[in-house]
Amino acid sequence: MLFHILGYVNEMLRYPYYKIESEQGKKRFYLQGEISIKPKYLKCIGYFDGKKRHPCPNDAINTRQCPTCKFRDISKIYTRFEFVGYEEKKEEREEKEYIVYLTTFGEMVKAGVSEAKRVEQRIYEQ
Repeated sequence: MLFHILGYVNEMLRYPYYKIESEQGKKRFYLQGEISIKPKYLKCIGYFDGKKRHPCPNDAINTRQCPTCKFRDISKIYTRFEFVGYEEKKEEREEKEYIVYLTTFGEMVKAGVSEAKRVEQRIYEQ
């Protein structure tokens, strides 16, 4: 059986291949090789409205998320505290306790915001 783990390193998508062998109930994983693929261009990821993910209505390229989708994406209420289009979420958002955290990936530092009750889970996720 082969399975793939997708990674993203220096703008390159990386697909390591592993082989799984099962012997007497024990599984062993063997690295079989790796393929790196650099996309021709970036494509807008679209937006999430809190219920479902929508494709970019502009089919925008060379951007992670176009201005239209960034405006429509519900994540803005958590990352930028902008509630335009999601006014009903403002009171709910203000009643919760949040934390700001920093984490590192090599030399890159990421700042994030999470509900205080999820802080331990976020540590493991990062």
